Amino acid sequence: MTAGRKECCINVQGARPAASTRDCRPGLPIIAISGGASNSKLYLEIAAKIGSRHILEKPFGMAAMLAAITEVLGAAPKG
Repeated sequence: MTAGRKECCINVQGARPAASTRDCRPGLPIIAISGGASNSKLYLEIAAKIGSRHILEKPFGMAAMLAAITEVLGAAPKG
């Protein structure tokens, strides 16, 4: 760990990954993805409220993932 930087939590569930990432890397865009648990919708709602820039609920296709990545990075798709 670099002095003055926090380590982000990894391997955690629910809304905690989004909150942890937001706390240690505030400017990093977050895409929240449901995990399939019965309360996934609640976690996605919380993730949105704490700053996730895009929400994907499973199942979703590659086009939806590409659109989310493009949106949060502010890049125009090529091709």
